[in-house]
Amino acid sequence: MVGRVCLKCHSSDHVALSELPELQCEYCDAFLTVSQEVERNRNYYYVCSGCHRQWRLASLLPRWSELFPYSGLSADQDVRGVGG
Repeated sequence: MVGRVCLKCHSSDHVALSELPELQCEYCDAFLTVSQEVERNRNYYYVCSGCHRQWRLASLLPRWSELFPYSGLSADQDVRGVGG
């Protein structure tokens, strides 16, 4: 799960796959594609079609709690079993 917070009003939301920025590979300069691999716990990965390197997005981002106040945003799988 990737989340975002408005620094002005502090509202939070999930980031969609289509909203992630386009990046170039630092090794071969090819543009990276973004994929969400279900077999890897639904993590987002940047993948290079040129040199076949890949980076898990979560390993590139700081932890949510290090930068933003608590907002109550949860992963979809965390709320599926609630109330049912």
